[in-house]
Amino acid sequence: MKFLTPFIVALLVGIGIGIGAGIMMTKTKIGESETRIADLEAKVSDLQTENENLQNLRKSSQAAAQRAISEQDRTQKGFQSVIEQLNARLTKANAELAQLKGPEPVEGDTGQASTGTKATEAGAVVATTDYVVQDGDSLWKIAANELDNGMRYKEILKLNSDLSEDKPLVPGMTIKLPSQ
Repeated sequence: MKFLTPFIVALLVGIGIGIGAGIMMTKTKIGESETRIADLEAKVSDLQTENENLQNLRKSSQAAAQRAISEQDRTQKGFQSVIEQLNARLTKANAELAQLKGPEPVEGDTGQASTGTKATEAGAVVATTDYVVQDGDSLWKIAANELDNGMRYKEILKLNSDLSEDKPLVPGMTIKLPSQ
């Protein structure tokens, strides 16, 4: 037992030293892990803050874009309203102008002014009727509807020297049509 006691003591000291060294190494690793965890937690916190800032920026940008779209819609509606008012005033002015002009007197074969006849280029007298141009009318459409033949638009041109194929018709103006 005398020989065994130093051996047991040495064994116990060795185990103690091993356990102590293990604890020391573990503490070092735990310290490094704690430092690394703290660093990662700081990075996570920074990323969360950055994410919140980006979310706020996105919401702010969306709100600004929505305000710009709303303003554009209001402006467009305002312009449309002004255009409609101006078109209404133009139509009214054209109608008033057509009324002021009235039927154009034309000299017939008797030398008397007449609103019911018109002399053609060949000198023949043609019976006419007045027609007030409507919105969307064209010479062809008027000839087709009033004279039953769209090709007769050329007759309308001959009777109305102020008209041409290139010039659009103005709603409210009065033109001469040959009698059917």
